[in-house]
Amino acid sequence: MKFLILILGFVAAANAISIFEL
Repeated sequence: MKFLILILGFVAAANAISIFEL
């Protein structure tokens, strides 16, 4: 369960960074 949350958090962070670069 925690591993899934960790992956979702990592993906959310990657999306935030990609939006930030735009």
